[in-house]
Amino acid sequence: MAGGFEGANHLDRALSTWIPNLGSADSQLLHVKDELDAKANDLTHNDSYTAGAADKWRDSIVGSHYKLNSKPNYAYLGLSPAWAQEFADEAESKFHLWGDSGNHWVDASGMNTFTGLVRLAIGGQAFSHGEILATAEWIRDGRQINTAIQMIDPTRLSNPNGLPDSQTLRGGRKRNKWGRATRYFIRQGHPHDLYSDYRQMSWKEVAARKPWGRQQVIHLLEQQRVDQSRGFAALVTALKTIRTRRKLSDVELQNVSLNAMYAAALETDLPPEVAAAVLGGDTDSNGDSAAYGQLVNQLANYFGDKSVMLDGVKVPVLPPGTKLKMQRAAAQANSQFSFENSLLRSEARAAGLSFEEYTGDYTQTNMASARAASGETWKTMLGRKAMLADPFANSIFALWLEESISKGLIESLPKNFNVAAFYQGHNKEALCKCRWLGAAKPVVNPKDEALAERMLQEDGAMTYEERYAKKGQDWREGMDQLKREQDYAKSIGLALPGPDDKSSQANKSRGQEDDDENNNATAGEPADE
Repeated sequence: MAGGFEGANHLDRALSTWIPNLGSADSQLLHVKDELDAKANDLTHNDSYTAGAADKWRDSIVGSHYKLNSKPNYAYLGLSPAWAQEFADEAESKFHLWGDSGNHWVDASGMNTFTGLVRLAIGGQAFSHGEILATAEWIRDGRQINTAIQMIDPTRLSNPNGLPDSQTLRGGRKRNKWGRATRYFIRQGHPHDLYSDYRQMSWKEVAARKPWGRQQVIHLLEQQRVDQSRGFAALVTALKTIRTRRKLSDVELQNVSLNAMYAAALETDLPPEVAAAVLGGDTDSNGDSAAYGQLVNQLANYFGDKSVMLDGVKVPVLPPGTKLKMQRAAAQANSQFSFENSLLRSEARAAGLSFEEYTGDYTQTNMASARAASGETWKTMLGRKAMLADPFANSIFALWLEESISKGLIESLPKNFNVAAFYQGHNKEALCKCRWLGAAKPVVNPKDEALAERMLQEDGAMTYEERYAKKGQDWREGMDQLKREQDYAKSIGLALPGPDDKSSQANKSRGQEDDDENNNATAGEPADE
């Protein structure tokens, strides 16, 4: 019955109750997507590890400045390399002048710069919803560039009036027979806003593109399965684990708080009132009988003379059979630490981060492990950057460039190049070809990594552009700045080392020794130099 596969054996006790869902990607996801998104959002608001992971996505993918490095395909356009350099300089300068403006022209809501929009798309949408959703608006208020980007909560993308999903309508996307989205249905208001008005129950139908090709809806996700129409958060696979870990932490916190409520416990056969009097409490504040008061006085006189003083603190001598136990908050057991760490490792894996970067705990990590963990996280972040951040930024750049061409603002283009030519063939892709410079690659050992880059460059395996890109910098800007610094230094009689300086060659002989030392050094304890 198992067809030769043990995993399909229905008679096996461990597998007999395992009946997985056999539905398609959309049939499994779409009817529970809102619930999954809500839980992921709740964690980013109330769980410090999850909130930190969202910040890590922003900082590791986008960084503090998302920069355009234009690289037009001049060969396809039939133009020269010199023209490509001229166009790149002009496009980069004018695009960032618009995108980085303090007036926030790029954001329809007037809240973010271009970099802020990309950070919001990654940390606020892709992390919690698994997708990015925005629309291209045309705002007429006297601005030079009318294009503006309106970020939209993915929850608002839904079938109008609660229509069920079908072959052509799924998750608010109207599809053609190949599955490409042709139109989007966007709810005018968030369905769970505190205030209620007609917009919550009305939808706007937006075409994916204008008739001439201008993109109107930016909807991006990385498909996990074929025929998947909507995205889901990376932490979906760890929701149960995170919930368990938070409950465990709450129980432990309550246990510690309970033990901390009482400083001491007295075990005695004496009546409570007598015990209180022995420890210095009131003897007859509640109108006790004369016999009881006499007993208290006798005990107080007897034991009071035998009290011990330690640095001015009175320590009573208790009657026989009486014990005073000092309470101490219970320490967490090692097994519980181990169990919580195993949960955190599962969460870190789901978030695409190493355990150390997810928890911020590097106490048990040496230099080699820290470097390996950082490298694995960097590869994951590069993948997310390529699939989500870069296409989102490319869409905005293409919208800006189209309008700039239509208004004649790009002087380096041929005189007859208009919007019709922009959308002809692959001209748009050729002009918009670029590389986006985001966060710098984390460096665990700057000296060794700089030496390795230098060796690769001298062997022809790495370019200056790649070296600068790893630091989130544009190589042309870096070299221009270096040239200015060298010229100034020369004018005042100084000589600064440049990219072609060979003075570092002597350090190569020490490279292996330094690497061996660093591999044995723990994180936070740099190797001796």
